[in-house]
Amino acid sequence: MGTVFFFTEYYFLNQIHKEQIALNQNIVGKLVNRFPEKEIDIVKLTINKDKKVWQNKGDKILKKYGYDMNTKMLEDDIFKENFYKFITSSFIAIVLAIIINFILMLYIMNFFTSKLENFSYNIDKIMDGDFSVISCVCREGVLSRISTQFEQMSKRLNASLKKLQKEKESVKALVTDISHQLKTPLSSIKMFNSFLMEEDIEDKDRIEFLNRSEKSIEKLEWLTDSLVKLSRLEIGMISLKKEKGNINETIYEVVNELYLKAFKKNIDISFEGKNNCFINYDLKWTKEAIFNVLDNAIKYTKEDGEINIVLKKLEFYIEIDIKDNGVGICEEDIQRIFKRFERGDSKFIRESEGSGVGLYLTRKILEKQGGCITVTSKEGLGTTFNLFLQNC
Repeated sequence: MGTVFFFTEYYFLNQIHKEQIALNQNIVGKLVNRFPEKEIDIVKLTINKDKKVWQNKGDKILKKYGYDMNTKMLEDDIFKENFYKFITSSFIAIVLAIIINFILMLYIMNFFTSKLENFSYNIDKIMDGDFSVISCVCREGVLSRISTQFEQMSKRLNASLKKLQKEKESVKALVTDISHQLKTPLSSIKMFNSFLMEEDIEDKDRIEFLNRSEKSIEKLEWLTDSLVKLSRLEIGMISLKKEKGNINETIYEVVNELYLKAFKKNIDISFEGKNNCFINYDLKWTKEAIFNVLDNAIKYTKEDGEINIVLKKLEFYIEIDIKDNGVGICEEDIQRIFKRFERGDSKFIRESEGSGVGLYLTRKILEKQGGCITVTSKEGLGTTFNLFLQNC
């Protein structure tokens, strides 16, 4: 609007300037026609700036004819025509500017309305479970930024819902697996209890059933404890807290706890490592992870076997190798032993007590600390588990 008004004013000032030139031309023409010998003097006096003395003299002369500074604009025939043109054109310019502004305002309103309708449509889609929101990234500005943020919010909400659904399915699967794992020892206890309730059972058989029932109860207790740890870790009820500690001491503690179990099978456990190796790790849960692997090594190693533990310090990781000369793992089973409730299919493994929770729990504990676990094995020759923890 200001631009239109500026150019309108400039146009009429230019017209007034031209009228001034035309007036001077008219005066010079008349005077030179009357006094041709005074042409130069007439031109100089007309177009050059001169002293006010001539203006005062002219004022006195024109006052005799009623033409002076007090003459009104509309009484001046020379100025009246330009005045009407100026008023008319200014009015047209103002009206034109108002129309342009009105059109621009309608365009902007329609633009914002369409964007708001698009936002409303996308919100309805999200409420209906459709998160395929596409933002307008072809332009810059506040609306484009809001649209992009809206799309990001939609993606995060979608990811959160998928994660929630995944956790729900995981908990459902965990409950199913737990009920399946608990069913066997509970059935055994129930069966042994029914035998023990018979009156005509011999004392020898009663003691046998009591011993078997005790083993089932111990297995149930161990299984329940493992499943509680697993479920808490999976649903985030337990958070791992890293602190600086000596990993050697943790390994020694695990060996001491399992020493009696290895001693009963005459299994020799050797540990090769540095005296002090300090890293940041969760002492309690890392001990649980190492315990599970070493316990499996003892369980699946026959009598008079050997287990070697080697601690290596790499550039970015600490590597703990637990090697045994036990029954080993067949190639088909290696791909699934770290899954929940998975065990090998060999006869020796199936006859040994276990639930397939230990290695899965170990993998989860190490991964939550930025580490991992790998395995190499040959059936009948032994197995080596490699546990990795960050040392930075």
